[in-house]
Amino acid sequence: MLSDIAALPWLRDVSAFHWAYGSEPLRHGFTGTSPQLLLYGLALVAYVLGALGFDRRDIGT
Repeated sequence: MLSDIAALPWLRDVSAFHWAYGSEPLRHGFTGTSPQLLLYGLALVAYVLGALGFDRRDIGT
């Protein structure tokens, strides 16, 4: 399984930890605001879309 992971180095770049903290989150900690704002913005958009979808569901009532 590790050989499969080693064959996909691009997958590391789409990790939320890599976006927020770079490649070493425990060493660098909170260093910038733009990656965190991007993650918070994406989470907010997902929350709003989920809330709208949940509100419009049809459960037969």
